Amino acid sequence: MRTFLRFAAMSVSFFFLAVSLQGASWQILLPERPSLTESTAAEELQLHIQKMTGSEVPIVSEPQELPADHILSVGDTLFARSRVEKEHPDPFKFDEIFIRAEGSNLFLTGHERRGALYAVYTFLEDVCGCRWYTEDAAVIPQREDLVFPPDLAVSYVPQMISREMYHKLASPCLFSARNKGNGNIDEAHGGRLSILNFVHSFYCYIPPKDYFDAHPEWFSEIDGERTCDNAQLCLTNDEMREELTRNVLIQLRAHPETIMVDISQNDYYRFCTCPKCRAVDDEEGSHAGTLIRFLNRVAADIEKEFPGVLVETLAYQYTRKPPKITRPRQNIVIRLCSIECDFGRPLDDPNADPSSREFMNDIEGWSQIAPRLLVWDYVTNYADYVGPHPNWRALGENVRTFVRHGAIGLFEEGEGQDFCEMKNWVLLKLMWNPDLNIETLMKDFAEGYYGKETAPYIMDYWRLLHARLLESGIKLGCFGALSDQWLDLATLNKATLLWRQAEETSNRVYGSDSPQTARLRKSRTALDSVWLTRYSELKNTAEREKLPFEGPADFKEAARDFARICLEYKYDGPNIDVVGEAGRAWFENLADRQ
Repeated sequence: MRTFLRFAAMSVSFFFLAVSLQGASWQILLPERPSLTESTAAEELQLHIQKMTGSEVPIVSEPQELPADHILSVGDTLFARSRVEKEHPDPFKFDEIFIRAEGSNLFLTGHERRGALYAVYTFLEDVCGCRWYTEDAAVIPQREDLVFPPDLAVSYVPQMISREMYHKLASPCLFSARNKGNGNIDEAHGGRLSILNFVHSFYCYIPPKDYFDAHPEWFSEIDGERTCDNAQLCLTNDEMREELTRNVLIQLRAHPETIMVDISQNDYYRFCTCPKCRAVDDEEGSHAGTLIRFLNRVAADIEKEFPGVLVETLAYQYTRKPPKITRPRQNIVIRLCSIECDFGRPLDDPNADPSSREFMNDIEGWSQIAPRLLVWDYVTNYADYVGPHPNWRALGENVRTFVRHGAIGLFEEGEGQDFCEMKNWVLLKLMWNPDLNIETLMKDFAEGYYGKETAPYIMDYWRLLHARLLESGIKLGCFGALSDQWLDLATLNKATLLWRQAEETSNRVYGSDSPQTARLRKSRTALDSVWLTRYSELKNTAEREKLPFEGPADFKEAARDFARICLEYKYDGPNIDVVGEAGRAWFENLADRQ
């Protein structure tokens, strides 16, 4: 059944003449044989138009006789090609989007893999005002009329082709795809980048159970002894290299869809120190010397049979420093990891910890020699998954730093709970467009997720914590940065008073049973965890220094409430060492620890 969709003038604040064709019959147009992703894009457009306006616009496919206007063209339609070819004669780049309005017609297309899908999401977000803050928290504006300017023109190529937020709340496909991430998505949304044996993969090709007894010389020599326990491979052993290459090729033949194969060090430090490996590393001034020389030979053999497959490896911990002499082959991808850095300040901040300055030296070095550079960054605090982790000041600037040094992909590892919903959303926005302002993004999220009336308290809370962190002068690393190193009682009191104001406002404006109030209560667990894990210390400080104590009056009651919230939202545990069943027990037993 045909339905009618009206386009009326937008708010006067936009100052453009919008399409306004009341009573017109609209259609979403697909190619005759649409790709799976193009079909998804059309369905998403139809769904959101219906949610916004109540009108269900039919989806039709070419070829058929069409009216001259009132067409919402999605993907590579014949109807769109003349317009696209006139303005964009070159092939679309990876994930590129192309949006054009021509009178009452709208063209939403781009790169064949998922350009049309991202064009639809960009139109819904930037023109219509839709937001997808989490998997189940969306803002879809309600209106009688859908509006777009008649001269709408958007052409955009993301600077990073791989954009992945690693967090369980960011893993749902729809959340990631709608926010234009491409790390957690299915084939209907364009599929993820296919990487065979994703990181720390040496033993995927040379498993010790199959090889160590017969060939101990293929593994690390530590203090004169060969070992495979928490160790690496001997990268100067030619026999081992030939066997590894053979096994890689077998796996690639079994997975012909592979775009990239990972061959990287295990997640241990115990690299080989045999005379041959040591000589190469000394000559190169880095343990990346043996790695890159080894991989260059493996990658050359892979290229003979799989010329389109890239070989990924890690520049991580002991291999992070680039080699002085050897350059990676053109089919090698370097994934640089920032695990040692200070995340309280931007990496290029003159006052940042020396670890960040050392990282900047390494990213500058790799950017000069690596054919392709990816970055693995860290958003969490492994020592405290629940407590405050004020890394906002670094997030946006660091993404821009990575892009400025040629990074074509970013993997953000965020396993903690502190404002994880906001961090997931903000980082996906920055990965798509690094030029966005992080304060603007935070305010957008705070208003849409917690409520416009409570958002100012959230923003003031983070400004307060950031100021205190900088005043403390500590390094905010992703290991060991506990709150007692930087968060004092006076600041904690102020933060708690701000939070109470936020909750009182939310109860009054939105209601005690509202989603906004429930979200605030969950996010407050960061402050709760500080009060509860440092309760005696903070009580003593308040008495000794004659300061207010804004913490809970009843420890056991507060601890039980805190545990209930953490368990309800399936928190993994308090830190990386206490997770799963042990983490659950930690929350459940907290009330008995005082």
